[in-house]
Amino acid sequence: KNALKSILQINKINLFSWIQSKEISSSSFLKNLNVNNFYADEIQKFLPIFFLIETLNECSIKKLKFSKSEVLESSTLRKWKERIIQKSITEFNEMERFKLHKELENILPALIFYLPEIDQLDWLSRWRDKKDKLFHPTNLVSGDILKKHLEIKDGPLLGQLLIFLSKELAFDRLDDLDDAIYKAKHWFQQNAPKYD
Repeated sequence: KNALKSILQINKINLFSWIQSKEISSSSFLKNLNVNNFYADEIQKFLPIFFLIETLNECSIKKLKFSKSEVLESSTLRKWKERIIQKSITEFNEMERFKLHKELENILPALIFYLPEIDQLDWLSRWRDKKDKLFHPTNLVSGDILKKHLEIKDGPLLGQLLIFLSKELAFDRLDDLDDAIYKAKHWFQQNAPKYD
C-alpha cells in the first residue's frame, strides 16, 4: 500500500541510479497519479506495470529477468506513453487510435493512469465494455473466409486487409459479414498488385 511513496522516494534520492534515467526519475506522472476512477482489481493488476516503467529503464527491465510478457508489455506501454507525451490523444488519427487499442487492449488501464483525470473515467468505461469495438478490436471475417471469397493468398496483403477490416469495424463502418466481404473485395481491387 506504500508502493507509490516508496517509488517517489527511490526516484527522489536516485537510489538505483545505475538502472534509472533522468527522464524516469523526474517523471511528474507519479506525483500526479490519480487512481480514483479505477476498481481495486484494476489497481492491483495494472499499477505494477505503470510503476515498473516509471522506475526502471527499458534495458534494466530486460537485464533483471522479468518475464517475456512483462518485458513486452512494459516496452509497448513505454512506447505509447512517449507518444501521448509528444502528441495529445485527441490529435491521433484513426490508424494511431486503432493501433493503440490493438497493442494495449489487455493492459490499457496502465496507460489510462497517464491520461488527464477528465478523460480517465470515459476511457475506463469503454475499456470495461467488452462490446466496445474500438477498445477491443476484433474482426467479422477470418483469413480463411477472405481466401475463399477473394483470390488472395497468405501473406502481407492478407494481413493488411484484415487490419483494414478490423479498423472499419472499430469505427462502426461495417454492418455484417456481407458488408465486410463487399468492402474486402473493393479494398483488394484497389490494393492488389497490378500485372501487365
